[in-house]
Amino acid sequence: MTAAADALWRTEAVTSPLSVLPVREQRIIGLRFAGEMTQAQIAAQIGVSQMQISRLLTRSLIRLRDTMRGDGVNATSSAGRAEPARQIGGAGPSGGRSASVRRSAP
Repeated sequence: MTAAADALWRTEAVTSPLSVLPVREQRIIGLRFAGEMTQAQIAAQIGVSQMQISRLLTRSLIRLRDTMRGDGVNATSSAGRAEPARQIGGAGPSGGRSASVRRSAP
C-alpha cells in the first residue's frame, strides 16, 4: 500500500463509518482495499470460502454506503441482513435510464 493510500485509510471520513461494521467485516474491508488482496486470498487467510467473502463484502459495502449517506441500515431482509439495491430500467445500448430501488422487509 502506498503512503497516500495508508494516510487516506486512517482518516476519520473512512474510519468512522467502518465502526458500524463488526470487527470481522472491518478486517475483510481492510484486507480487500487497503491490503489490496483478492477475495480468494482473504478467504484463505480468514478460513472461509471465496463466495462467503464476496457476500460479506457486498453486505458490508452496502452498510457503509448507507451509513455515509446518512440512511443507516434501513433496508434489511427478513433474516436481518442488508439487501443490495436492485437496478431497474434499461441502461444498455438503447440509452434508457435506470433507478436504484431497495426491497423492503415483509
